[in-house]
Amino acid sequence: MTLLLLLFVAWRLTTPSPFWNIPGPEPKSFLLGNLGELLQKPVGLAEFEWQKTYGDVVRFGAALGTDQLMIADPKALQHILQSSGYGWRKSPVRREMARLTSGKGLAWADGDVHTRQRKIMLPGFRAPETKFFVPFFISSAEAMCSVWKAAIAKSGSQSDVFNFPDYISRATLDAIGQSEEPLLSRKNFDFWRTRDYHTICWAMYELARQPKLQAKLRNEIQAMEETIADRGNSDFTLQDFEEMPLLVAMSKETLRYYPVAIHLYRTASEDDRLPLSKPIVGKSGKIITEIPIPKGTQVIGSIQAYNRNKDIFGEDSFEFNPNRWIEGRVQTDTPLGVYANLATFASGMRSCLGWRFTVAELQAFIVVLLRNFQLESTPKLAGIRRESALTMVPTIEGELDKGSQLPLKVTLLPNNL
Repeated sequence: MTLLLLLFVAWRLTTPSPFWNIPGPEPKSFLLGNLGELLQKPVGLAEFEWQKTYGDVVRFGAALGTDQLMIADPKALQHILQSSGYGWRKSPVRREMARLTSGKGLAWADGDVHTRQRKIMLPGFRAPETKFFVPFFISSAEAMCSVWKAAIAKSGSQSDVFNFPDYISRATLDAIGQSEEPLLSRKNFDFWRTRDYHTICWAMYELARQPKLQAKLRNEIQAMEETIADRGNSDFTLQDFEEMPLLVAMSKETLRYYPVAIHLYRTASEDDRLPLSKPIVGKSGKIITEIPIPKGTQVIGSIQAYNRNKDIFGEDSFEFNPNRWIEGRVQTDTPLGVYANLATFASGMRSCLGWRFTVAELQAFIVVLLRNFQLESTPKLAGIRRESALTMVPTIEGELDKGSQLPLKVTLLPNNL
């Protein structure tokens, strides 16, 4: 075994990488390359640094002296996720992780098995079915608000501080329990809930940071409430959400800026050529317009870096600004994904079936919370971190042992006193 390892190391050290000409950071070590930077820093930080320095296709060191590519180029991602079909497979390690966390379901399946499972499940995730879930999302959010109101009343004041992940995780679980959707296993539901409640948390974090945006959204909600009352109803519907421009923009910007899914791991099942949106300059000075890909190549599609791509989302892509969607400043020359040209829900045959549910649930919680409360930051948020824990979760610097934290001040609005 030792001899084989030594032979492998010698082979790696003497065999040039097929990506030697692609710019990227120098490996930190032979054993782990740049994986420490990629996986241990706050989510997205390494990718943002690499993207700024080297561009949207970056060579980085992986384990045992191997090279991989980080991809944030829209045309390259479109090819990998959409155009190639199953030419780029989910990486074996990620499939095994999916099996351990959610069984041999859709996240684990590949090829014909994946096609068959997806075809069976698809009817349960269309737009008409999503409408069915909206009342459950709203009632679960309202039940959570009732708990907060009782706690505030007991405190004898008009406000209190709540750790949002604790409460929103239970509320989203309650929504699932009410709806009892039969098409997903409980493990798949747990993953969906984890992803969705952290998305809601990040949206509330941003609203607490931006009181003017919060006030504008509340005004839009109140205006829609009047419209709903005029037609003789009291409940919001999915169509009502879709007719609220700022709410829609807020949803898109949250899913762009805070995508809780972190990476898309893919392996080439055959030799390929990767097209690029714009040429890159190789380390040799040669202009590269496409990249030859040997069979077995592993790449990481960076959802974080793609969603901050300035060519798509503008020069202010590193700012949270819902107005980019209202003003029509998002480029769609290279369509990607199932929602808003984002990589958040992946794309192609492995795109997320439940994306409509995620959007509707996010919108429902925003509406219910803002018509009941004013949200404000707390001093602890100065140490907020984007932590990697299968999904991107909010934690506080120096308090990782306390798990997911997002303490926000919640104040009753005058009409709720």
